[in-house]
Parts: sequence; C-alpha cells; structure tokens
Amino acid sequence: MRPGLRDVIDAVRARERTLTVYASDASLADALRAHFASQNVRVRHEPLESGVPRVEVSERGRVRATVDASSVSDFVADDPPLKRVGEDVAYREILEAVDDATFTACDVDAMLHASREIEDRAWRADRGTLAAGFQFPAAFEAQRHTYEVLASGGLDVHVFVPGGLDDPVDEVTVHEAAARRVDPWFVLYDGGGERPQKSALLAEEGVLGQFYGVLTYDPGLVDDAFAALDLPHG
Repeated sequence: MRPGLRDVIDAVRARERTLTVYASDASLADALRAHFASQNVRVRHEPLESGVPRVEVSERGRVRATVDASSVSDFVADDPPLKRVGEDVAYREILEAVDDATFTACDVDAMLHASREIEDRAWRADRGTLAAGFQFPAAFEAQRHTYEVLASGGLDVHVFVPGGLDDPVDEVTVHEAAARRVDPWFVLYDGGGERPQKSALLAEEGVLGQFYGVLTYDPGLVDDAFAALDLPHG
C-alpha cells in the first residue's frame, strides 16, 4: 500500500531532536524548553563544572550540531522567528538542525501564512508542480483568484476539493476528493527541478482550531508527499 500524507507527518514526528545544554545551571535549558514547546524538540540539561558552555543537537544519539551557549542565549532572549536559517548568525546551525523536525501547533492565520510562503515560492519560479488540498469547497472559493493567477503561467497546478468544483478553473487540475473534507491540510511544491526549492506544508486540525503539522524543505519528505498523492513531480 502506498504511504499516505499522514505517514509523511508521522515520519516527521519520529524525527525528534534533542538539545542538550551543557551549562552550570538550568536557566538556558528552561528557556529553550519554553521556546520549542510546540515543536518536536526535547531539551536536556547536563551540569557543567568546567569548560565552555555549549548546546548540542542530536538525533538518535548522533550529534548534528554544537553551538556556543552564549549565542543560543542571545537567540532565546531576542526571540527571533524560528526560520532565520539563511542569516549569518552563530545559532544558525541549531535552526538548521531542527528544521526538518519542526512539528508545530498554529492557528488558521499561521497556516495561511505558511501556505502563502510556498505559493509565492512556486509563483516566483513559475515552473514545476504545485498541489494543494482544501478542506471544503468554500475554502477553495476563497482562494480561487490566487489559484487562477498561479495557474496562468508555467506552473502545473493541482487542487484537491471534496466533491470537486461546479465551476472549473482554467489551467487548474481539480481532483475530486472522496472524503467529505480534505485532511490533512497540504500545500506542496516540487521545486520546478531545483531541489533547494522543494517545500511542503502538512497539518492536521486538532482542538480549538489549532493545527499540528510541519513546514519542511526536506526534498525527500516533499517527494514522499507527492508520491502519496500519486502526482508526477520533479
């Protein structure tokens, strides 16, 4: 049986990262624990009697990055957005190391913002395949103009809508989802032949309008998501 989108989410969930803080006290560990509370990151504190305080990121016992604790302290104090990976800062390694393990809780506005990030990336490239799932037909209708614009150039655009659409959209391939609602919410872009541009948003709705999912730029995970939808992709 072909893996589904929930299998991709479960694969991300399984990628728990551990941040181990080697420091004389637990204050930095506590701050990091609070900062990453909604993400798939475990924080540990190891007392340090001598040496330079540091933070290690590990996955299944393998160290992925080591960063001086002072730069991480600045990161927590300033509270910048998690995705400042492209900036030339010392704690960039920490963000890069946890990026493909991010499993966050967010509201509808945050989900729309993340969707827009991927749609904008695809629009600027104007090539490749963009796919999106809409939980209800009305959700697509609210975004109809956006997808008309996205499909007006070189993008191959696919949308999944429960029951399909009564009024088709030029140049958009509409897939009639069998379920009464599309779940999980997803927006996928195959990068248009550029692996660094691959991106995917996958999220399930929980309680009180919160969504739990991943915004990932891991090419393998993006390919898995496209394969789950049985869509051709680059």
